[in-house]
Amino acid sequence: MPTFDSVLCRIVGQLESIEKARPKLISIDGCPGSGKTALAQALARACGAQVVKASHFLGTIAEDSSPEEQFAKLYHWDEIEEKILRPTTSGRPIAYTPRDSNTENSEKLLQLCLPSKDIILEGSFISKQEFSQYFDFKIYMNTPAEERLKNLKREGKDQLDRYQSLLSLENWYLETINPAKVCDFCCAHL
Repeated sequence: MPTFDSVLCRIVGQLESIEKARPKLISIDGCPGSGKTALAQALARACGAQVVKASHFLGTIAEDSSPEEQFAKLYHWDEIEEKILRPTTSGRPIAYTPRDSNTENSEKLLQLCLPSKDIILEGSFISKQEFSQYFDFKIYMNTPAEERLKNLKREGKDQLDRYQSLLSLENWYLETINPAKVCDFCCAHL
């Protein structure tokens, strides 16, 4: 099985081969507990990129709604496109204030990234077909469910409860969107 560092080196090598006159826009998708945040942070350090968490744009979903409705309301998709995707792909700075109620107060300040840094958008269920045109490189964390569950238990009850509330969305997403097929790089369990 490949090590975390060897996978990171492969991703960095692939990113270095992408030539753009503007910062690159990278997505890291995966189900809750798959290791997206750890990879995003390591990749940001290796490449000098800035991480934007999709959870900063969380919407409100009703647990009794269909998976399609949950997906549509999971994030404020329009804000992600307007404040992150469009500015990055046109070489403009990004600026936004996180919406996530779980964000520390110190993070609720305006987030700013200058157009000289690559941007990594990290979050569960972000491989939205309408957004694929914006990303220069798409990564999917394909971590087995048992391992994700262990990771979420380590993170605490809140994370585990949120995961369990999203199980029908997760199943729908994996079958309908099939992020492992639309990504440029699929990471098995690290």
